[in-house]
Amino acid sequence: MTLRVLSRPSAKAGVARMFALSALLRSSRPVLFLPPHQSKAPGKRVAIAWHQGAETGRLVTAAMPILQTAEQVTIIHCGPETQLGPKSSHLKSYLRNWGIDAKVIATRGRKEEMELMAAYRDSKSDLLLMGAYSRTRLREIVFGGMTEYMLWKAKIPLIIQHA
Repeated sequence: MTLRVLSRPSAKAGVARMFALSALLRSSRPVLFLPPHQSKAPGKRVAIAWHQGAETGRLVTAAMPILQTAEQVTIIHCGPETQLGPKSSHLKSYLRNWGIDAKVIATRGRKEEMELMAAYRDSKSDLLLMGAYSRTRLREIVFGGMTEYMLWKAKIPLIIQHA
C-alpha cells in the first residue's frame, strides 16, 4: 500500500493546508493524517466510516494489509443506507472473506460528524478510514461536510482517500 503520511496542519496554516489538500486531491492515494502530538502507532483498532461510496471502497481495498493485522475492525455508518452501492452488511461479508471479523455500528444520521466521532470513541478505535469529498469540494467548503470536519477539526489519526 502506497501511503502518504502527514502531520495534520492547523486549520489556519496556509501553505501546510494547501500541501495537505494537494496530497489528498491530486495523488489518488490514501493519506494518513496524524495529530501533531501522536504518541503511539495507530492501526490496532480500526474504524471504517462507510457511506456506500466508491472512495471508501477503494480505500478499504488499499488498506487491506492494515485491516488484516488489526485486532478490531468496526464499520460505522450514519443514517439509513439508501444510496446506490454496497451496504455495511455487504462490506462486513467482504471483510469476512479476507478473514476479518468486523462489527457494525449504525447511527441515526442526524448529526453525522458528531455521531461518527461518538461511535469512533465508543469502539475505542485508534484509526479511522474514510473516503473524501463524496460531494463536491465547493459544496463542502460552503455548507460544511464530513470531509472538512474530519480534516480540520477532528484530532484523530485518519486515513483518507479521494477518487
